[in-house]
Amino acid sequence: MSRGFSTRFDGFTAELFIPGRPPLLNAERAGHWTKQSASTKAYRQIGQYAGAQLMRQGWEPVAGSQVTSWPSYPNRRSWPDIAAWFPAVKAVVDGLVDAGAWEDDTVKNVRKMEFLRPELVKPSKDPQPLTKVLGPDNRDTGLTVQIRPCEG
Repeated sequence: MSRGFSTRFDGFTAELFIPGRPPLLNAERAGHWTKQSASTKAYRQIGQYAGAQLMRQGWEPVAGSQVTSWPSYPNRRSWPDIAAWFPAVKAVVDGLVDAGAWEDDTVKNVRKMEFLRPELVKPSKDPQPLTKVLGPDNRDTGLTVQIRPCEG
């Protein structure tokens, strides 16, 4: 299934999908600080844009939310370790704060972060460029982030 950037709100759960490979923790640590800053800034801006879109769809984030994330990959060879995409999720959450979704991202507002195993998706035959920072959008690789009230 070909997917580009998307947001949706079903009355309970807010979800955003960001195409392209998310920046991983090891790459963030190994790279020069300017490259780290560029990828983090891009995901933060995406979070800010997504937050504004979700709030226009009627999303009202609640204190004590749970953030769940998982990446999508076309094959198992490239699967990262669990939670290796933390820098991307943290940047998205910071962008949601920038958009006014929450006052801040302390435990009062974001009570739980959950990292699920990657999802295997069927590769696309028509890769499309996204940006220099985020890399190519081959429409089968990306990061899904869900926000919903915490279950406990």
